[in-house]
Amino acid sequence: MKKILFDDLYLWSVFNETRQLDFNGHLWVRPEGNVLVDPVAMIPSDLEQLEQLGGAAWIVLTNTDHERQAAFFRQRTGAKILVHALDAGSLAVPVERSFADGEEIVPGLVALHLRHGKSPGEVALYWPQKKLVLSGDLVVGAPVGRISLLMDEKLQDPPRAALEVRKLLALDFAHLLVGDGHAVLHQGRERLLECLEERGDIYINNEVSSLIVVHPDFDRIWPFAADHFRQLWQQQGEVEFIRVGDGEQRPLREIAAWPGSIRRLACLGVRVELECLRACASLREATFQGGYSGNLSQECRDHLQQAGVRVYNHPSEGFWGQTVAEYGLALTLCGLRRIPQLHHQILSSLEPWHYDPPGGQGRPGARGQQFGDDSRFASGTLAGKRVRVVGAGNIASRYASFAHFLGAEVAAWDPFASEPCFHRAGARREWHLERLVQDAEVFAPMVPLTDSTRDLVKAHHIEALPKGCLVVLVTRARICDTQALRRRVLADELSLAADVWDVEPLPLDDPLLGRPNVVHTPHNAGRTTDANCAWAEKLAEQFLPAS
Repeated sequence: MKKILFDDLYLWSVFNETRQLDFNGHLWVRPEGNVLVDPVAMIPSDLEQLEQLGGAAWIVLTNTDHERQAAFFRQRTGAKILVHALDAGSLAVPVERSFADGEEIVPGLVALHLRHGKSPGEVALYWPQKKLVLSGDLVVGAPVGRISLLMDEKLQDPPRAALEVRKLLALDFAHLLVGDGHAVLHQGRERLLECLEERGDIYINNEVSSLIVVHPDFDRIWPFAADHFRQLWQQQGEVEFIRVGDGEQRPLREIAAWPGSIRRLACLGVRVELECLRACASLREATFQGGYSGNLSQECRDHLQQAGVRVYNHPSEGFWGQTVAEYGLALTLCGLRRIPQLHHQILSSLEPWHYDPPGGQGRPGARGQQFGDDSRFASGTLAGKRVRVVGAGNIASRYASFAHFLGAEVAAWDPFASEPCFHRAGARREWHLERLVQDAEVFAPMVPLTDSTRDLVKAHHIEALPKGCLVVLVTRARICDTQALRRRVLADELSLAADVWDVEPLPLDDPLLGRPNVVHTPHNAGRTTDANCAWAEKLAEQFLPAS
């Protein structure tokens, strides 16, 4: 074996007379256990060298045709076989573990699924730190110094296979190793791009009109949104979709293969510079989103405006209004009926099942059959309760309408909302916050946290709430005076059902945790797959249909 590029990377080959190509195996030496990739037969001196380097812990196969000598090396070294899940059932050798597209199969090594390859689970391997890609069968290193794709007759759908290879261009790499043929060092990405462009008039559409490019930092906040956005655009035609790797720092112009042809762009978490936008000379519509807001500099905004590009953002946070409002309703019902507390208690005690009053004799107001509520606080049905809501926006109006539908008497205070907001919510408009709190049985402040709403519900409002009132928090805790709220809850004067807190995460020794008058969840009211989809839909619907 010989070292290639790096001190921890080795290559050995077997020449195939039929194809007049080297068939290559690769070894990555690492302290946590060496990795063999598509191993071909070794001569005795190479086997001895392998043992000196520590053998192998893993054998990664990039496709079913590259099973090669995997069984031999598995038996000799005890290495475990890794393969994409779609190929796991098609090998003669036992597979210890399968992986998925984009998975880091061992630290520092990422698998990229190349659909429509020679086998269903064909992958390329990517070392981000080394700026190195290894392709199994689909990309061939021939002739020397250049790149070609596997012969069309070996593929069921050559055009789609060629299209799939484009996803490699989104990677930050310089070196391209291959299972068959000669590696291309230092200019691997350039040679791959040349290969695809040569086939452009047949298989590759290098006039990309719609591009979605996604960074893992965006997926961390909205893990289902980008893929749904892609589905929405695909209903209108072909879409170029690029999901870059972890830690990617390159700007858009270095990721998109053909920026000059892009007409519609959804840039989700990827860095954008002025030069990127200048390269997108055909751009007509775009959105630039970080996890929570846009990610454009003023310089870039000015350029887009001068170029006549329509830039879209969310007009509101309505995308999670339904999700949060439903969660608020659920917390309300849980707070009234003590559902989480009873669930927790019956896991370790039979006491909740014992409905007899003290002494076994019925007494007015004492415990009775199937009664699990705490009558010191607002309890029982939502119907008939005086529900008082701060806000009449996306979340508050929905919550109010739910409570109204279930029979509550609902009033809301929002000095910025128009009259129709209260009508749609089924809520009586209260003009003064001081009056809103006076008779509340359920009190739900539901406005976003801004400079103007911080501590909107002040200590004297909290103090004015009737004893036993249930307070429901699902937007932000700091819209209330949390110290006043804590004092009254800990004094058993109020009950609390909250998803948001003044300190997050809530310390395990916080006195609010585990109290019989507190329902607590870890700030997840707004994140559902439905909210992710709504996030995508409310952006995508602003774009003109693809032409």
